[in-house]
Amino acid sequence: MAVLLGDNFEYFLVISTKKMIYYSDKVNPKWVHGTLVVLVLLGLCALPVRAERMRVATYNIKFFSIRHSPCGRLPVEDVRTQGTRLEKLREVIRLLDAQVIGLEEIDDRQALEQLFDPKHWTLVIDDDSKDCQDVALAVRHPLKVRGFTPPNFDADEGNFLAAGEPDEFFPRRRDLLAVEVETAGGHRMWVLVHHAKSRAEGRVDSDGRRAGAAQRIVALLRDRLGDQPLALVGDFNDSPDDRALNILESGDTHAEALMEDEPDTFLANLTEPLFAADRVSFGRNSANIDGNRVVTVAPGTRQRNFELRHTNMNTGDLLFDQILVSPELAAAYVKGSAGIFDQPVAVRGNDRDRASDHLPVYADFDFAGQPAAVSASMVPAIPVPTFPVRPVVPQVTVPSPVAPKALAQAVVQGAEGLRIAALLPDPEGADEGHEQVTLENTSAAVVALKGWKLRDRSGKEYLLSDSVKGGHQLVLTLPAGTLSLNNAGDEVVLISPQGQERQRVGYKAGQVKSGKPIVFTIP
Repeated sequence: MAVLLGDNFEYFLVISTKKMIYYSDKVNPKWVHGTLVVLVLLGLCALPVRAERMRVATYNIKFFSIRHSPCGRLPVEDVRTQGTRLEKLREVIRLLDAQVIGLEEIDDRQALEQLFDPKHWTLVIDDDSKDCQDVALAVRHPLKVRGFTPPNFDADEGNFLAAGEPDEFFPRRRDLLAVEVETAGGHRMWVLVHHAKSRAEGRVDSDGRRAGAAQRIVALLRDRLGDQPLALVGDFNDSPDDRALNILESGDTHAEALMEDEPDTFLANLTEPLFAADRVSFGRNSANIDGNRVVTVAPGTRQRNFELRHTNMNTGDLLFDQILVSPELAAAYVKGSAGIFDQPVAVRGNDRDRASDHLPVYADFDFAGQPAAVSASMVPAIPVPTFPVRPVVPQVTVPSPVAPKALAQAVVQGAEGLRIAALLPDPEGADEGHEQVTLENTSAAVVALKGWKLRDRSGKEYLLSDSVKGGHQLVLTLPAGTLSLNNAGDEVVLISPQGQERQRVGYKAGQVKSGKPIVFTIP
């Protein structure tokens, strides 16, 4: 950047580069105006593509709460009474300078708001969970969180990819929070927050639970998120060489623990090179401060972790906190940017007032030059649409594009021709109260909808009313609080008055486009 500064006809040329600022001697005022024109033109020519850089981080904030209560067998203390802990945490977040942060061991929203100002951050957490070790996501403005209706960012069943999975693999409410984030430039990515079973009960004794969770995550990603750009972040309670992480990196559910540095084929572990250099994120304290940095190298930790893999022995400080990305997001990764936060404020103090026993781990992404709305590179629709759905308006019947010409109408209760023709999970604007289901009656008779209902994957139901003429469609706008259509993928079941499942349709995240219905054809 170049700027001319002047006062009383004495001008100085100031040239700013990325690393230095240069000041000239006095400049002859006779060529000031010409120089200004040239500089402006050069500046306009050199304007870069709009920056779309983003830092994604994961941070386990040990038992972060604002109440005094036990968490299982462990006592939990109000962070506001833990000396300077809250101030240290605020400084960590400020210095980390991340736009998206996956969080673990969070009690509730009230605790989060002590650390993240809701005026500047969108906070996604399950407000109904009674667990003190919830996962959460903090997204800094102006980034947007999709799939929620502001100001309600309460995560429900539909926002957890592993909802309904066994507690053995996903303890309590740690059901893999899945949130779609959008940049100001329209780039979208999914952020999934994971907190695996700890090693506290013995590493080898609990290894199967972490590996089992990894196997289920691989299956869920393949089934629900297809080829979406996504980041899987969290506290994995295992190293990049352990079985669970090798399953996630390779997509091979039979993968074993192995010290390897081979290219990842399913999810790229951006933090694996850190562990190869014996870098750690868990277990550091004030004794590890050296000058103005935390020493994050623990010599021999990788080898020791591998050699003791079949035991319950403590392997010391490790890299538990990791960031893995799909190939679609890896293209935007800033090579070599993955790091471990090493500012002393993160480890100063004792067990009571230290910010946490974990250090944040982060990676940078740059979407400049990437096509906007990356999530438009979608998996094929299931089934592939063969006819358009007419413009959707609440509770309106329209002629079916595939139905035969309507004959004399007769009201019937259990017509075979009633089916789900389309779903609109992502309407333009707010989702809640605007999502739509299109029903179609392919028979010639009127179908009375009393007693029929729709049910989503989480078990929420919507009772139907009204009727559908033969050869017509009925567009239903789902009221807020009833079943919801999850942008991460969902299923909807049509149930008859007799309680029989008449139709089940499903879609994946890759099929979801803003304002575009997902159409289901007749087989």
